Amino acid sequence: TNIIFGCTTSTATLACLEILEPAGVPIMTNCSAPVFTSGEYDVTLRSKSGTTDQARLLAQYFRGHLGCQTVAIVANNDDWGRAGVEDLQREWTALGGEVVSVQYIDPGATDFTTELTNVKAANPDFVYNISLKAAGSIVAKQYDEMGIDAYYATSDDAINDYTVGDYMYYNAAVYTDEMKAVEEAILANGQECTI
Repeated sequence: TNIIFGCTTSTATLACLEILEPAGVPIMTNCSAPVFTSGEYDVTLRSKSGTTDQARLLAQYFRGHLGCQTVAIVANNDDWGRAGVEDLQREWTALGGEVVSVQYIDPGATDFTTELTNVKAANPDFVYNISLKAAGSIVAKQYDEMGIDAYYATSDDAINDYTVGDYMYYNAAVYTDEMKAVEEAILANGQECTI
């Protein structure tokens, strides 16, 4: 094999690297965890921005531009989610902000009211959700139902039919039909859209 395309999750890719790295087989991944392009591995290539870049842009916009002081983070309890939390914590506090809550979720769960109750109690100015579609859509729905009053953003991986809140970070290289549909739905709801 000359090159492998995939995996799409950080944890699966890390498992594959136990075989690919010693064999010298390159892998092109769509994963965001920074470990893949940190120099730790010689065979990894990434096709999208990593959590480090995402966190920097989110902190610059929500802390620097909008003036949010506090952030709460809801994240998958996996390699990708933990990397995203570490990166946003570092970038947010470097700009003088405070991380008031970090809630790790089981991406296979269907009820996040406990985690979101903790978020609501922390009363953040901004909430960032790092999860995939299955969990991300439920988090967004329950966030809205609980009436949490904070800016809300989610990663590109959580684009879904139930989009709530103000902002969504999307880092694909092309403007897809799915992105267009989400943008039109947000604009039709009278909200700002910056895809």
